[in-house]
Amino acid sequence: MTNGVDIFTLIVYIPLLNPLLYCLWKHGKAGLLGWICLQSYCCIRIVAAILDIHNIAVHSTSSTSLILSNLGLSPLLLGTLGVLHEARRARNPNLNNKWEWLRVIQFHMAIIGAIVLLIFGVFREIDNAPHTPNVLMKVGVIGILGCWFTLSIWTLLSWFRPVENTSDNAAYADGTTLLLGVLCGLPFLGVREIYALLSVFISNPNFKNETAPKVVLSVVPEMLVTFSLVFAGIKTRNIGKLRNMSKA
Repeated sequence: MTNGVDIFTLIVYIPLLNPLLYCLWKHGKAGLLGWICLQSYCCIRIVAAILDIHNIAVHSTSSTSLILSNLGLSPLLLGTLGVLHEARRARNPNLNNKWEWLRVIQFHMAIIGAIVLLIFGVFREIDNAPHTPNVLMKVGVIGILGCWFTLSIWTLLSWFRPVENTSDNAAYADGTTLLLGVLCGLPFLGVREIYALLSVFISNPNFKNETAPKVVLSVVPEMLVTFSLVFAGIKTRNIGKLRNMSKA
């Protein structure tokens, strides 16, 4: 049954590589952070699915696929942050660039710190036969959930920011579309984060191995987040030209 989920993952994410590459090309330097992270996320999901299929075929287990499964949350969050950053810059070209990048770097450091703790926790769990989530895994997954909450607040504040004079900003509408893509994806990303939290804190080892919760709370929400961002990215493919028009 897990094999079917992995095959479905490949069917969805392999074709997504081209639209993401298109978004990376069209959005240019301003969208580099978001679209590279999303491309990395898709590659991680593809590699993890291939490893799972191989492990099932040879009746073996591998710590690599487990680590990749947890690692995938990092570029998805960072990709969402990158698209939010691009949207904020497009909607308000007068943002304090240094202050904006400082917050982006701080968020990156928080995500990296949380995912490192989670990965070290995964290594400890692999060493122990029984499923006994350790402190590192718990702190790591709570940290990731906290990053999602922070990103959600940041997005809502950006959405309700008072509208400035947009007559000289041709990219404002496209920036709003990108921001809407982030807003639509965040609830599904939250569901995925809650599933990660439950997988660590629920002592029943069968929970995270059951197919139905994994599909409903993990696989599908991640795909919906990616679809939301890719759709917004393609729809705003001319945002680079519009930004140049505003500067002219």
